[in-house]
Amino acid sequence: METGLYKGSYQFNNERIGRQRGFEKTYFTIVITDSDGHSFNGWVEDDLSTGGMEGRGTVSGKLYSDGIEFVKNMPYLSIIREDSATGEYGQMIDKTKKHEPIYYDGVEIENNHYGGKWAFKYGVLMQVAVWLMGAKMGGTWEMSKVNN
Repeated sequence: METGLYKGSYQFNNERIGRQRGFEKTYFTIVITDSDGHSFNGWVEDDLSTGGMEGRGTVSGKLYSDGIEFVKNMPYLSIIREDSATGEYGQMIDKTKKHEPIYYDGVEIENNHYGGKWAFKYGVLMQVAVWLMGAKMGGTWEMSKVNN
């Protein structure tokens, strides 16, 4: 993967989340600062105006044959959950805890344009707890390198 600036978006598998919160996609910026052509590292910031998570996080990943995988680590815990009384979704932020890693997996659609799925990987007990809280755990994403 080339170093440089990438712009992209992600969305939840549950489309109601986006519609209720006023947007379908959350936009992000990734800057790849270190790459050997296969493994890469950098930082990521979500667009807060489209429902993104607060803070600057890190990304680390690798390219393989025809695919890409990377992990996004954000500095603050941010959970989208459904209010049991109203059925509406809201975002809860806890700045005393780090967010669980988010795993991105996909393919190179065309030169420097990638897309795929994202998900959280919890242990069984945590998956049950998150499901009971009404949190959502996956979706799709895409990003492209911005040529300067």
